[in-house]
Amino acid sequence: MQFNVRRFSTLCIAFSCSVIIFTGAVLLLAPHELGWRLFWLDEGAYKGLHQMMAIIFIPSLATHLYYNWKPIVSYFRTKTLKISREFITAAALNLALIALTLTAYNILIDPKDDMAQKIEEFCKEAKR
Repeated sequence: MQFNVRRFSTLCIAFSCSVIIFTGAVLLLAPHELGWRLFWLDEGAYKGLHQMMAIIFIPSLATHLYYNWKPIVSYFRTKTLKISREFITAAALNLALIALTLTAYNILIDPKDDMAQKIEEFCKEAKR
């Protein structure tokens, strides 16, 4: 039995995306205090798991696109080339969520946040 790269990449996308969605929701909804735990994992473990799954997701997605390029292009040529109501609604929803997220992030981020301090320290050390 031959190893099916197309099936493998699709399954990697499904599994890693599921974990990314779960860990992203946990990190989004978690309290902004130190010391919280959920299902025996702390914030650092959730961040690490989220990032590692993204490392699996991205090359799997690239592989999936490579093996399915013709069907994907064919679909977009026949179904969505016309600027339809669905296209406009999908684009508007995504752009609105991006704008809202970036705006909320800039408003909610605390300049004295631990991560902001670590980034500042790293930049200062890099300049030396």
